[in-house]
Amino acid sequence: MKENHKKKEMEEKIKRAKLAKEKAEREKQERQHKKKQLIDMNKEGDETGVMDSLMEALQSGAAFRDRRKRTPRNGFMIGTHIKQ
Repeated sequence: MKENHKKKEMEEKIKRAKLAKEKAEREKQERQHKKKQLIDMNKEGDETGVMDSLMEALQSGAAFRDRRKRTPRNGFMIGTHIKQ
């Protein structure tokens, strides 16, 4: 009984390790592919994609999102000034 259980656990462990290795290899290949695409784009000098993305962000307002409100400086409150 114990031997069968240990054998099954070892098989599962080997299977998990194999799956993890395959996943890591796929992710590595994806990163290399993306890096190669970026390098190829830079070699071609085709920067229209970058410019299009920037223009779209400006037109949609996405470039201005997630800005935090500035905190007032010491001595100044919004709409009032402290005279010294």
